Amino acid sequence: LVAVTVPAVLVAGLVWLVGDRRAGGRHARRLAGVAYGIGAGACAGLAEAGVRGMALAFEDSGRDLPAVLDTPYPYLTLGLAALALGQLQVALQRCRLVIIATVLTAIGRGYLVLAGTVLFHEGWPTDPVPFALRTGGFALALAALVSFPRYERRDAADRRNGRKGRNAVRSVR
Repeated sequence: LVAVTVPAVLVAGLVWLVGDRRAGGRHARRLAGVAYGIGAGACAGLAEAGVRGMALAFEDSGRDLPAVLDTPYPYLTLGLAALALGQLQVALQRCRLVIIATVLTAIGRGYLVLAGTVLFHEGWPTDPVPFALRTGGFALALAALVSFPRYERRDAADRRNGRKGRNAVRSVR
């Protein structure tokens, strides 16, 4: 449990500390939100793995709720879900929703599968077609994350804020 929890918390902490720091000044580039999506996605994926752990503990205990509360999974779920939601709230105030949500979903589902493999000893499929689908899905998700811009283009940010492009002539009064 510690082996999958520590990386998620470290990623989220690094995003809070140094991940998407906004540079100041006239020539600063606007952030796209990829780092926030990665940090929140890792925590959300592990919180979902905690839900899976609670379901397995509930089934294994003969549907005994106090036995589920004796496991670390409810606390893991609540703590990491709160961390993910806090990071998501900050990200939504600073960056575009479409990028944050896409990155968060890709990272969260990937971390859920990887954490489930480690925590619950769920092996990868051995049949060629399911193995190729899972591996191809991870490869496509990674390719999508790599292709996302880390910063918004200057002219897109200017249009959204109602300013003209950099070649526009400014009037002086």
